[in-house]
Amino acid sequence: MGKHGFLWSISCILIFILALVRFGEGVDILIFADGVSIHRSLLDGSQHHILPLNHIQKAKFVEFDPQSKQIYWSDVQTREIWRTDMCGEEQQRVYTVNATAYTYFISLALDYDARKIYWTNTGYDTIERLNFDGSGHVEIVSEQIGSPKDLEIDIDNGFLYWLDGGTRPKIERCKLDGSGRTLIFDLRDQYPSALALDVEGQTLFWNDGNDQSVWLGNTDGTGKRQLASSTVHSFPNMIGISVLDGYLYWESLVNKRIERMAKSGSPSEVEIVVKGVKDVVEVKAVKVDSSDIQCAPGAPTNIRVNDVTNTSVILTWTAGYNWGTSQRFRIDLNTSLGWRPVVSSILSSEQQQDYSRKVTDLDPNRDYQIRIKACNSAKGCNKDKFDEVLAFKTKGYPDVLLNPSLHKVANTTATLRYRLINIKQAELSSLVVLGRIHNSDWSLFTNFSSTMTDAGDIFVTVSMLKPRQKYDFLVRPCNAYGCNPRDPELLSITTLGYPDLPTGIRVVKVSNSSAEVEFSAESMNIQQDVIINILNEADLSSIEVLLTLSSTEGTQRAEIRSLQPKTEYSVTLKVCNIFGCNPKQTTPLTFVTEDVDSGGGDRGAGFLTGQQLLIIIIVGVVVGVFILIVCLILIIKCAVRNKLTKDDYMHVRGRKPAHV
Repeated sequence: MGKHGFLWSISCILIFILALVRFGEGVDILIFADGVSIHRSLLDGSQHHILPLNHIQKAKFVEFDPQSKQIYWSDVQTREIWRTDMCGEEQQRVYTVNATAYTYFISLALDYDARKIYWTNTGYDTIERLNFDGSGHVEIVSEQIGSPKDLEIDIDNGFLYWLDGGTRPKIERCKLDGSGRTLIFDLRDQYPSALALDVEGQTLFWNDGNDQSVWLGNTDGTGKRQLASSTVHSFPNMIGISVLDGYLYWESLVNKRIERMAKSGSPSEVEIVVKGVKDVVEVKAVKVDSSDIQCAPGAPTNIRVNDVTNTSVILTWTAGYNWGTSQRFRIDLNTSLGWRPVVSSILSSEQQQDYSRKVTDLDPNRDYQIRIKACNSAKGCNKDKFDEVLAFKTKGYPDVLLNPSLHKVANTTATLRYRLINIKQAELSSLVVLGRIHNSDWSLFTNFSSTMTDAGDIFVTVSMLKPRQKYDFLVRPCNAYGCNPRDPELLSITTLGYPDLPTGIRVVKVSNSSAEVEFSAESMNIQQDVIINILNEADLSSIEVLLTLSSTEGTQRAEIRSLQPKTEYSVTLKVCNIFGCNPKQTTPLTFVTEDVDSGGGDRGAGFLTGQQLLIIIIVGVVVGVFILIVCLILIIKCAVRNKLTKDDYMHVRGRKPAHV
């Protein structure tokens, strides 16, 4: 081992020792109820967890057993006493009270040395006791109690203290068997609702709802004084107070939070510990080992087996409670050799609750049992009793075809496209094609061909279909194990009803007034109409020729007449049949007619149209009328001028001789 390896080993050992020391160190926590849940957190409000419990209807009063590390609570709705471990994994019903309309829990106290449970029953105004196993139920105090509200126990000195919140409030105590009952404080001028005992300091703490203050006094009935007034903080309607080290902890119903302040001296401020807890009714501050609050993750729930094939299965699940730490998931299969992991490490994410994983390399047509374990580094995996075990059987045929789509369609044929996943091409031996005219009966199609790419794309070409008809198709894959009985997604298609566009279009035998269009049409057994459009590119006038084809074999020709010489034209073709017209037309093909022949040629027909001759005549008449008007104006001007006298003329000329 080299120098670096030795240092690495020493570092690992030191880290391990430090982890062991820290793992066993003490930590202070809060335990509290909100009616529907039991909570725990550190004293600063961090690591706030809700225990994963069931059967809670109205949990109110909590206690802690430091010997068994268990939390106790009373359910005032069901009139039951329950307990659980710190992780909520071992929930037990301890005792069900012989319930009547007058039975009502107010408080619990635990003698964990003698394994006794004490509680107050305000229905009958009694204090009662039973063993931790639910046996030995007795009443220990039942006379002259107004309304016992809060119990506190001093195990070391053998006393039980309680707050009587009746018409004459007071604090009393007795021995743990109910004897030696003594009045400690008369609180007739106060309105108390909560009591706490500091065993180490032999001090009692309570509140006064009248002036919203907190008081204290010694357990022997001396030293009664106000600890904090309402000027420090408002203390209304306190239900539970707990003492730990140098602080008092209590719940604030008004502000929906847990608060604390110093238990001695003259406290001047109140700290907020946990906030945003609805209906918190009692809090308990206790000391535990750090290992006591380390929990294995909650078992995954909502486990589902999906998409079972001959060799694989997809599992989905929801993560259980992770106690604020990272967790990993392990997938186990139960075989003839017992449970064995098949996927050993799936890392969780704080932002993710739902997970999915595919398990492969399974045997076809085999029964399996599967479970999913949640694990962390602190406590390992969740207990087996919380596992959801599911059974399934692998298939013996290929996966169902996915992503159906129409690849290509014509009048009488259609090519369907599918996707096959997780199977080699050699394993697909055949296909079963079921088809029907839409909403009619299914039938087996045999007139098809298929191909498959290396990527798993399958193309199925179905022929002998009816034009312009809607069809539904289901395609199932088969292999040596059989055909997949599951229907894939339904694929509906509609065949085309019109002919394909003509091809091989040419313009031949072009003259100065005519041309022939040559083309090939789709071979069909029904009549087609070909519409030929000739567009004059100069004046955008057009000529349409309808050609009816009863037979489409060979090359077709159509003669176009009444064209102008030396003019550019473009020709396009459309095609129709009894099912309709093809919505497209052919690409325009241009040509130019020849010039007029100088030797005579073909001049008369088509040289000047009637419209052109009419325009020429109109233009000639307009020009002639204009010339006539101009001549008349000149004649009139000359006649007027000849009538002027010489003097007038000379005057006009400025008395200068002029030649007339």
